[in-house]
Amino acid sequence: MQRAHRRQPSTFLYGREHFSIMVLVIAMMSIHATTPDAVNVTSGMNVLAKSVYATTEVVEAVVRMSIHATTPDAVRRLSDTICHITPTMLASMFATMDIADAVARMSNHATTPDAVRSLSSAIRNIAIDASVQSVFQTQAIVDAFLRMSIYATTPDAVRCVSHAIHNITNRMDALVKAKFATPAVVDALARMSVYATTPEAVRYLSASMSKISLTAPA
Repeated sequence: MQRAHRRQPSTFLYGREHFSIMVLVIAMMSIHATTPDAVNVTSGMNVLAKSVYATTEVVEAVVRMSIHATTPDAVRRLSDTICHITPTMLASMFATMDIADAVARMSNHATTPDAVRSLSSAIRNIAIDASVQSVFQTQAIVDAFLRMSIYATTPDAVRCVSHAIHNITNRMDALVKAKFATPAVVDALARMSVYATTPEAVRYLSASMSKISLTAPA
């Protein structure tokens, strides 16, 4: 006698429901992730690395946790979370003033090459679309790049900072150019050139330089 075939539950649906619940849990826990260690562990959880779960709740959780990302490791892990989510069409979800403020805030604690690389990579990923670049075309972001340039002392860090600047300044208008075309920014690019010792670092540093000149708009 043949046994009746028992229908197995859909693992795909279970997986989606499981991670959807986990996203809500992470969002709620982020309210209480008020130390760098808590931010470090929470932002490193696998659920946040799933691009399919780029939701408003996760964006808000990132903003909340950024307040307490006050060590280079916490900045790096939270930035890596953004990087894992944003190489998709959903990157525009992170193109908000709250995220721009969070990035600027975290730049104060990006004091290692790895933290600089991760944070600038997050900016680069979000600003890849010209329609959202204006979110990062602010004086606060310019100041963030100036701070990060001090610690961009590896080829990878130089590459990522330069790539982020290039993405933001692409198709910039005169008002934006005035914010980036300053002696301080040029000095920062010159400082990073010392560590541009790989072809990719040279490529993106040169590209960012080509977008910026010392000629102020009329």
